[in-house]
Amino acid sequence: MKQLLVAVGVLLLSSCGGRQQPSDKIRPFRAPEIPHMLVDQQDRAQYFTEHYWDRLDSRDTAFTANPERLKQAFLEFTRALPYAPRPEKGIAAMFDRAATDSVLFLHLVDLSEQILYDPNSEARNEELYIPFLRYIVASERLDEWEKVRPRALLELVSRNRPGAPATDFIYTTEQGGRRKETRLYALKAPYTLLYFNNPDCDDCARVKQVLSESAIFAEWQRRGLQILSIYPDSDLTIWRKTKYPKAWIKAFDAHDQMHGQQLYDLKAIPTLYLLDGEKRVLIKDAPVEFIEKWLDRLLQMSGN
Repeated sequence: MKQLLVAVGVLLLSSCGGRQQPSDKIRPFRAPEIPHMLVDQQDRAQYFTEHYWDRLDSRDTAFTANPERLKQAFLEFTRALPYAPRPEKGIAAMFDRAATDSVLFLHLVDLSEQILYDPNSEARNEELYIPFLRYIVASERLDEWEKVRPRALLELVSRNRPGAPATDFIYTTEQGGRRKETRLYALKAPYTLLYFNNPDCDDCARVKQVLSESAIFAEWQRRGLQILSIYPDSDLTIWRKTKYPKAWIKAFDAHDQMHGQQLYDLKAIPTLYLLDGEKRVLIKDAPVEFIEKWLDRLLQMSGN
């Protein structure tokens, strides 16, 4: 994995070092040239991200007059950040350069949410969004009212991070008109797939079909994977009419823990979390195809 990361990093940084520059119509300024004496890929990435915005002139209104150009530059910056050992330094350098222009500063705040948090963004990366939010909520450039949403988002994305214990909650099942409440941590399984969904949702139906027909998921269910299907809304009419595979746990959120208490970040439906036997988060809010491939690789590594 480390060799793969370095190889990708080499490709990224070689293209970002000035040898293959996009046209000025795409980028509002030139990316920094990485000094030749920096040969370690992490050092190159760190230099690149810390100096990426050196040519950003907050007095130049062209940056805010043409948001698409700034967006393209921001995207390239975020692509390089995961390869830097201290990405927060590059993030601070960007915001510090823009601090003298409130319009530009706020535009970068909005861009970070749009690119790294919006569920429709192909570059969505909540782990990378966290250091952006930490800088924003600590910044003296914003007043307390402007920090309300960033603070709420920071609290939300900090929950149920990969590697951390999943938040416990109560799920409710119905059978024969009788309800039964169970806590997540009372569910004993080597792996648990939390599937937050709504029967009215077209993409939920697609994901449900993948989970039902995939040979990989079938094999892991044979090995003890438990799929916990959770309906997070209050109107149970259509939920009661909807059938799910018998091996799944069909449940709903009777206590409004997902929307009311925001125990899990359901910015879009469906949302999937993969947990291990101790209820630690392995994969957070990922496409079903990604989880399927991850489980397939795990299966191949096990040699069975």
